Amino acid sequence: MRLTKVDSAARRVFEVDGQSPGKRLSEITGFPPEELTIARPEQLFKWCLAMKVGREYFLRAVAKNMEDDTLVTSNMLEEDQELEVMRTSGIVTPTQRFFTEELPRRIPRPTAALFFECGVRKLFADMTGQAGALGGAFTLAPKCAGFVVEFETYCGFMINSTLTSLVFGSDA
Repeated sequence: MRLTKVDSAARRVFEVDGQSPGKRLSEITGFPPEELTIARPEQLFKWCLAMKVGREYFLRAVAKNMEDDTLVTSNMLEEDQELEVMRTSGIVTPTQRFFTEELPRRIPRPTAALFFECGVRKLFADMTGQAGALGGAFTLAPKCAGFVVEFETYCGFMINSTLTSLVFGSDA
């Protein structure tokens, strides 16, 4: 979907593909507009918007504003920006896979880690009843400490829904 009218400073989308944003997102997802709000996380979090940069996708935290059918976002957006609508697969399994597959592939003998977890991940887990399971996924990590953070920046643009890791390993 293409953002055709945006107030970047207010982080609001007024038009998508030349249409009302709530109506357009409802057409794409198949959910009624009234269910695409933060008050209905079981629907809102089934879908996400993502900005593609190179080969990677960066999620955009978006919710529908019920009063005027606009979209409100935690991220900076620009007019004529294209976003892809993606169906989410959950948060627990990818986090477990990160600790059991990706991390050992990058750091063969991880000994300790410092994690910076986006507040949107925590909100998603809390609102969808997965907080306990997500916390349990961290038992697969090396000894660790961490923080819940907001407004992460990567290569000069705001990203969210991330788990940033600083991992220490041993080559012995």
